[in-house]
Amino acid sequence: MDKNWRIQPAQWNFESKQWGKSPTFGKVEKSDWRKECAQCHVVGFNPETLTWVEDGFGCESCHGPGGRHAAADGAKRAGTIINPSKLPCGIAAAVCGQCHTRGKSPDGKWSHPIGFKPGDDLGPQHFTIAPKSDDKAWWPSGNMRQCGTRVGLGDSGTLVLGTRGGDSGTLVLRMLSSFTGTGNLGHPCQRPINARCVHAEMTRNLSA
Repeated sequence: MDKNWRIQPAQWNFESKQWGKSPTFGKVEKSDWRKECAQCHVVGFNPETLTWVEDGFGCESCHGPGGRHAAADGAKRAGTIINPSKLPCGIAAAVCGQCHTRGKSPDGKWSHPIGFKPGDDLGPQHFTIAPKSDDKAWWPSGNMRQCGTRVGLGDSGTLVLGTRGGDSGTLVLRMLSSFTGTGNLGHPCQRPINARCVHAEMTRNLSA
């Protein structure tokens, strides 16, 4: 991006080792990384000031505010932070869904939830999921078709953000047996660049 936060029209694909069009191709002058992308690429994004606390996604992206956790002593820390693995299925899915699904904020200004924290219900008070009639967001099968809407967790089983009973308003996690034959699954955790999303111990033990 340039000094005015405009996203440039080309992007480098590390896998194909080729340049390609970025999502802003043809609309660079109107793009603003802070408004279109920052929420899911930083920690503590403030939509009113377009500022944030930490570059890149980090612990608090999935575990919520960590001040109490950092201040707690040893064994007492466990109950002071959100642990997505211990949340009800739909609420756990929302932790990933805050960035890995498509829709709009209640006021329609943002393509990400406003005011959401891990442990919250990703409901209409924070986010409206793209309607099933939006064929740019949904495949006929009921899976979301846009990049970044699925999270892979290894060949032993892949956590996928999807829908229950064809209801596009209900986020669930479902297991897939492998990557193969399942379409475009992102973030396989064997890749070091993705290890932060699933914790290092999970990248080493794919049956966990």
